[in-house]
Amino acid sequence: MKILVVEDSETIMNILKNELNKHPDIEPLFAKSYKESMKVLRENQGKILAALLDLNLPDAPNGEIVA
Repeated sequence: MKILVVEDSETIMNILKNELNKHPDIEPLFAKSYKESMKVLRENQGKILAALLDLNLPDAPNGEIVA
């Protein structure tokens, strides 16, 4: 199952990568910005089951990523 993870903090991203890699049934897809996440969504349209989102991104500071 594919899960989108959007996080601009390297530290938090590394923690999430380490934890998600413990689960072989999860295929995490990582993005560091709103723009990058939109690209990942287009490339994996209809294949992502869930998302972990940072609500405050440099290119989307008001939670635009949720939409």
